[in-house]
Amino acid sequence: MVFTDGSIYIQGIRSEDHTQVFSALKSIKNSIIGNIPRKKYYCLNLDILPFMIQLLKNAENPLETRINSAEIIASLLHCIKFTILSTIRRECYEYAKKLSSPDVYDTLVQILAKEPSIKLKEVVVRAIKAVVTHDSSYFKVEENLDKLYACLSTDFENFISMESMSCLEQRIIRNSLIIIEKLCNSYERQVFLVNRMVIYHIINVVDVTYEKVVISALNTLSAILSENPKLIETLNSGPYGKCVIGKIDRFLDIAKSDNKDLQIAACKLLARVSRVWDSDLDIHKIAISVIPVVSSLINNTNKDQLAAVETLGLLCHGNKEMQKVVGSAKLIRGLISAIGLAETNQESEFLDTEYFINLHQMLLFAVGEIVSNNEMNRNAASDEGIIKYIEKGMKHMMEKLTYGRLEKYVTSEDEDVQEQADIGSPEIKVACLLLFINLTSNDSGIDDGAFERMEKLKRLGVDKVVAKLQSAASLDVKDKAMVVLQQLNSE
Repeated sequence: MVFTDGSIYIQGIRSEDHTQVFSALKSIKNSIIGNIPRKKYYCLNLDILPFMIQLLKNAENPLETRINSAEIIASLLHCIKFTILSTIRRECYEYAKKLSSPDVYDTLVQILAKEPSIKLKEVVVRAIKAVVTHDSSYFKVEENLDKLYACLSTDFENFISMESMSCLEQRIIRNSLIIIEKLCNSYERQVFLVNRMVIYHIINVVDVTYEKVVISALNTLSAILSENPKLIETLNSGPYGKCVIGKIDRFLDIAKSDNKDLQIAACKLLARVSRVWDSDLDIHKIAISVIPVVSSLINNTNKDQLAAVETLGLLCHGNKEMQKVVGSAKLIRGLISAIGLAETNQESEFLDTEYFINLHQMLLFAVGEIVSNNEMNRNAASDEGIIKYIEKGMKHMMEKLTYGRLEKYVTSEDEDVQEQADIGSPEIKVACLLLFINLTSNDSGIDDGAFERMEKLKRLGVDKVVAKLQSAASLDVKDKAMVVLQQLNSE
């Protein structure tokens, strides 16, 4: 698609007349919002990004000029996920590659560090959120992550101490929290952030009166507290743990809120807390707050379903009491029905494939945790048809298409690499293998159905599928496949 008006605006932003520059920027911004083809056109055909970076960097430019430049950068960055999910892979790769320039990241962090304008800061924080949502690998712990977090934590201290926050200040805090949440995708970063007192900075945010800010704070604490072997001892023995445990009653109160988003965020955090601390937390108290919320959301078809399922899996991980409560609540049937729907929906051209792949994975993990130490739950899952979903999941063919995968696909001349674009989600295969292990376990040494479940799986040819998975690219898939084969051969 060609847009004849684009070059006129490029001339406008090159003008020495600030009025013309502002007018051109405003026209570009308005034309690309929500319009993916126009974003691609301005980024790939007209190479607009360097102009935007230059206008944003120059502190002598009028504030509105810099704000509009930042708005355009944020809008272009927001498009990355949609272009990656497109079928035009080479074009998407080129688009993502341009926006992954280190100059983009460096400029945004530099502006955030020294910009006094709240309005410009809000746009820059929003742009950085788009960056880390797409690909946070650039933010190395040793390099500019330290500078980035220093900027974000300063805003926490300044804004939270106020009696009230403006809408702009609330958005800055919310998006800053989301940035930290996205950055907690590695053990190294979690340790780095905890050592920078991130828990102290965030824990008091849950007491503010702005619900959306509280939801972001709860979700960020959940990300920080995800099970990290390097952190558990620190959290149990240091002041950070006491800081969080002291807020348990507050989290339980939030879990009883009328706001569903607040409820699920609090429940997920309580599940994380119950997994991380070696303390005498009242599991029953957490269960009666969390299970009713999760039960009401399991069969929903909205965004809360994924969070509810993940929360349920966390609660049941290695927790016999919680597994018993879930079994008594008759949740297994709903979970297994949802697996079938997730399988179907991820193949639709009109639905969010990535969401339903994630949901599929989480449902399998949740069922795997629920049956891991409970024979009654194993029998119930078998009766509801989980076995066929294990076999189908091991052959999973759909895949989330990421920037890294696009790069490998587009730049490789090896046809085998290109064919691997359809190998399926390794996470789903790992979830199926773990579910197999838990479903066919025989804890007591007395055969209470394990042999029958194993035979059903063998009749579906699962042993042959698992044998093929030993040659998978994913080390995690290989490792779990080996355990399953040993279990199959021991029968």
